[in-house]
Amino acid sequence: MHLMRTLIAVSFVLASVAACGTTPQTTADSGSPTDAGATGDAGSLCSFWGDGTNCFKQSISQAAMCLPAISELGVLSADGATCTYASGSVVTFDTPVTFPIDTHVWKFTIKNGATQCLRFDQTDTKTLSFKITDSAGTFNYQINSNLVTATCPNGSAFTNTTVDSLNCPDASVGLTGIPSYAAIGQSGAGADRVTFGLTGTVEGNRLIFACAR
Repeated sequence: MHLMRTLIAVSFVLASVAACGTTPQTTADSGSPTDAGATGDAGSLCSFWGDGTNCFKQSISQAAMCLPAISELGVLSADGATCTYASGSVVTFDTPVTFPIDTHVWKFTIKNGATQCLRFDQTDTKTLSFKITDSAGTFNYQINSNLVTATCPNGSAFTNTTVDSLNCPDASVGLTGIPSYAAIGQSGAGADRVTFGLTGTVEGNRLIFACAR
């Protein structure tokens, strides 16, 4: 299940990259939380994943109004520290992007002018936990030992053990409805490209940025 979900996340970003053209050498870095679907149990991840209007979906939908258009391609700076769009959006990476991206820790801020649209933090390199901050507040997705917890901006928390999550009725379907992220880095032939996307949004898959130099 973990592999299937990772492949879906990576396939989404690969498709986005392919639409803009490809370069020879490709590396992928993807994070995908523990399996689950929907049961309706209050406070459980099963009910959270099965909710079509959960706080994660709402948060990304709100941020999307400020993010670069999916059709846009930003310019990655020579030092890999920023990605600038003609429309005015700028992605600033805490750690400059270098290729290959396999071990890159994803922490970045996207602004449109003076407005911060979205802040993404990969909070654990082993479990691939993450948090996203936008105008709605901070959504926190943490995998700690045997527990997986989604915490909404209003403080509402949804949690399950990894074992219980496997028993969710929809654990084997709707994988793009589970919050996750994937990054694709390509280099070679005189060009570098990095693309980052999320799953579990209202659209299912959502491109966050695509940058090249």
